[in-house]
Amino acid sequence: MKTHRKVWAAFACASLCAGVHAQINPNPLTGVINSTLVLERGCAIDAGRGSVGQGNWGTLDFGTQPSGFTGSLNAATGRGPNSTQVTCSPDITSVNVTVDAGQNGGAGTGIGNGTRALTNGTSFVPYEVFADNLNSRQYVAGAEQAVRVPTPGSAFPIPVFGVANKTSSSALAAGTYIDVLGVTLGW
Repeated sequence: MKTHRKVWAAFACASLCAGVHAQINPNPLTGVINSTLVLERGCAIDAGRGSVGQGNWGTLDFGTQPSGFTGSLNAATGRGPNSTQVTCSPDITSVNVTVDAGQNGGAGTGIGNGTRALTNGTSFVPYEVFADNLNSRQYVAGAEQAVRVPTPGSAFPIPVFGVANKTSSSALAAGTYIDVLGVTLGW
């Protein structure tokens, strides 16, 4: 019988304690939690790093040629599955792209035509960059060039098309010729 009394006493205490608790706080407190997110108008490189920072926007690869080549060579960035993509908010329908003169601007004028130049350290091959594959919209060094966003809100590559132009029949030193262009994107 003592076991039944202990169980009954525990049950009575639990019921009584719950009743006392309900009497102490008969009106529970309620409230709300506000949630917010602010999305700013802008563009992100590779969809996620935001509107700040710096990235490698690709390579103009003019291929491999004999040291005595003459003529024009074409190259483009933004091709292939690993190309740098830009995603802008849907209300941005065009961006302003500025490409600088590179590290060798104006060099190599006796070799061919172009305001920029590739170099192996001693020789130069001039080239130019354009916003379209028809080479009709040149990226003038330091000047903004408007580029239409193909599908607002969707990722797209910044179009950069290059033309290396060697008109001199003289052979150049063998080696790898390079240049680095600075690019700024605005909207």
